[in-house]
Amino acid sequence: MHYIRPRPIWATLTPYVIGGLIVGLTAPTLQSLAAAQFGRPGVGSMVIVNLILPALFVGLSAIYPDWRVALGGTLLGSLLFLLLTGHRGSLSSQYLVTFIRSMRPVLFVACIAYHVLAFGTAMLVSRFRRVGEPPHPQACPQCGYLMIGLPSQRCPECGGERRR
Repeated sequence: MHYIRPRPIWATLTPYVIGGLIVGLTAPTLQSLAAAQFGRPGVGSMVIVNLILPALFVGLSAIYPDWRVALGGTLLGSLLFLLLTGHRGSLSSQYLVTFIRSMRPVLFVACIAYHVLAFGTAMLVSRFRRVGEPPHPQACPQCGYLMIGLPSQRCPECGGERRR
């Protein structure tokens, strides 16, 4: 098990915000380049929505595998992308339902899929890489009781064997 040092929330969400910002600002250029290259105007949007954004969110949730950060960061990155690509709507709390209803159905489903992918990736990767401090080497593997200075190899709390 590899442990990742916990970071402040602003430091963990910043890459999602920057990623959504970069993709949102470069989307018109990518769309025009793809339209010129492939002769179809929707190819650029397809590549952004189906490849670039999912890869961004999955990659970031694999780097820092905390499901709360993955969901919050994906939400922030998706909203920034939508606002920068011309989706006009108000983000105030009373108009959030109107904002969601005014989205194209494909983008709405894609945003849900981004969240599912980011959550799934964070949960899968967290089995091998955890955010937090590693357990003390002299702690009981079952209950975490520190067995420093105890003559016995058995834990007085739960009866588990000490790691060697």
